[in-house]
This record gives sequence, C-alpha cells and structure tokens, in this order.
Amino acid sequence: MRPHEEVYWIPILPSEMREKLKTLPANKRQWPKAFLDDYKRLHADFTKAKAAFIEVARRDRDERMSPRAFKALSFLIDCLNFDTGRCDPSQQTIADEVGVQVVTAERLVRKLKAAGWVHVYRRGATSTNFYRIGVSKLKIDAIRDDAEARREVRKTSWAALKLLQSDPSKMMDHPAKHPSKMMDHEPAKMMDHDPSKMMDKPLKGTSEAEPLNESSFDHGREGTYKGEAYSSSDAEEKTSATIITPDFSKRRIA
Repeated sequence: MRPHEEVYWIPILPSEMREKLKTLPANKRQWPKAFLDDYKRLHADFTKAKAAFIEVARRDRDERMSPRAFKALSFLIDCLNFDTGRCDPSQQTIADEVGVQVVTAERLVRKLKAAGWVHVYRRGATSTNFYRIGVSKLKIDAIRDDAEARREVRKTSWAALKLLQSDPSKMMDHPAKHPSKMMDHEPAKMMDHDPSKMMDKPLKGTSEAEPLNESSFDHGREGTYKGEAYSSSDAEEKTSATIITPDFSKRRIA
C-alpha cells in the first residue's frame, strides 16, 4: 500500500486509462501491448493492496472492529471494481453477505466509518451508497507498531518456554556432580558398606554361630513344648481323674 495525501487507498485504474479502455474492444488480446502491460501491472498492485488492507484490518484492535464489522469490510473490499472504481452494494446485499438484518448492516457500516476504514457517500434516498476504501497513515502505522510489539512479546515468551524445556544435563556450565550424574550412587556400595559385615558385631548380642534357643516352639519335634519332653502315657496320668459312680440300688424308697 502507498499513501496518498496521508491516506492509504486501494489503487484503481487511472481515469485516463479508464477513458481509453472505453474505446478498446472487449477482447484483451486485441489491446495494444503497452496498454495491456500497464493494465496488468496496475491490476496486480490492486490485488496486492486489497490483500494488504484485509491483513491490516484483521490486526486492528479497535473495539468497533468486531468480527461482523471485519466481515462487512472484507466484502466491501471485494466489491471494489478495478476498471470503474465503483463500490456500491446495497444494504440488503451487505446484510445477506454478513448474515444479519439490514438495520444491523447499517450499524456495521457506521462502525467502519467511525473506525476510519471507509468513506461513505450518499447518492439519494432511492439509490445505494457509494463507498471508498481508505485509511489514514497514522492508523496504519499504529496498527503495525502494535503488531510488532505483540510479536516481540511472543518471541520472548517462546524463548522462556524453550529454556524451561531444556535438558539440565546439557545446560551451560552444568556441574558434573548434578544429581542426574552422581557417580555410581547406590546405597549398597557407599564406602563399601555391607550390613552383614558391620564390625563383626552380632545383632542383639547373639553370635551368628549360636544355635537357636531350644525354648522356642518347634513344630518339627512332636510332644515337645517349652523344652519339656512328655509321652502320651504321662499326659494321660496328668489329665486322668477318679470318677465316682453313685449306687442307686441302696436308695431308700419312701
């Protein structure tokens, strides 16, 4: 986009070429080569300018540039005719394209005008409005500066995130004794430590060679309990008792 009188306009076919175009045949192959080359070059600039307008408008943080307003602006840019310079869709056409009511389309056009993107020319109560797409250089510069500042913030954020995701073992000046690089760290190998060889001291004052206590309950020795051996006959003597059976034959009968 190139500013003209501190305003960026979408370039259209110049008026002198427009007048000459009226005298040329409809078939472009029959046009003079010089005129055709200029026409193609200007039309390419026209296409690039439309794309640049849409891209910059998309970055406009003006609260009036809602998604619907941006869609209406994109449609007006698309309606601009390169050969004639006309851009005069009806309010109903704009409403149908954006998907809103006519009153909402009128409100969107007013927002675009207030935001400085279009110039509206009224041509009567029964005629459609004529629109010119243009925005001030100051607004374009402000939008670009804001976009650049946001881009720098994103770069800083990505750099910080990349640093957090880095490998600690590969960081600059990373010490060799980092926990991830401890040399042969294993509790059983710390200073030749072996729990079974602790200064030849038996656990709880009992030598490792000492036999188990005989008083412990041994399921493998039948009839042994607390170190006392007994037979089944001894058990019967210890547990037997005298049973007295009463004599009912001597019972006195009343």
